Amino acid sequence: PVVRADADLVLGQMLLHDRPDSAVRVLRDVVDRYDKSKYVLKIGRAKLLLADAYVNAGKFDSARVAFDSALATIEQARAELGNTEDRASFLDVSRRVIDSVLTFHLNRSDTHGGLDFFEKMRARVLLERSTEPSPNDGDRYRAVSTIRSGLDSATSIISYAVMDKEVVGWLVRRDGVWMRGEATREELEPVVGP
Repeated sequence: PVVRADADLVLGQMLLHDRPDSAVRVLRDVVDRYDKSKYVLKIGRAKLLLADAYVNAGKFDSARVAFDSALATIEQARAELGNTEDRASFLDVSRRVIDSVLTFHLNRSDTHGGLDFFEKMRARVLLERSTEPSPNDGDRYRAVSTIRSGLDSATSIISYAVMDKEVVGWLVRRDGVWMRGEATREELEPVVGP
C-alpha cells in the first residue's frame, strides 16, 4: 500500500495546478494511507501538497486545516528529538512547510495571521535555547496582539522574514500592524542561508 501511495503522491503533485479538485481527492487518499501505515517519512509532504491543492481549488478553509495538520505532524516529529540543537535544526529542515504556511497567510493578506505564525515559529527556537523548556512549550509564546497592547506610543517593532524570492516585513505599533513584501530577482537562500 505504501508503494501505491508513493505513486499517487506523484500523481497528486502532477494534478496540482491543472486539476486541483482531482489532486485533492488523490492526495486526501494518500494522506489516509500514510496515516494508516504510520509512514512518517512522507506524511508531512503529503499533507503540505494536499494543502496546496486546496489552495489551488479555492478551498481556503480546508487549506488552513491541511496546513495546520502538516505543522502538527512536523511538531510531533520534532518533539521526539532529544536535544535543543536537533529540534532547532529540524525547523531548518522543515523550512518548506513553514514558508508554505507563511505564503498562504500572505496571499490572503492575513497580516496578523502571517506575523503571529512566523513569530511563533521563531520564538519557539529562541525560548528553547534560552530556558530549555519542553519542545512544544506553546504557553510561553505571546501573540502579537498581546505584545502590541503592551507597547507605548513611541515604540515600534520591525520583524521580517527572508523567503526564497521575497522579503516580507512587518511594522508593529500599539495602533496597528502593517505588512509589506518585496520580491527579489534572485534567490536569497544562498546569500543568507547557513
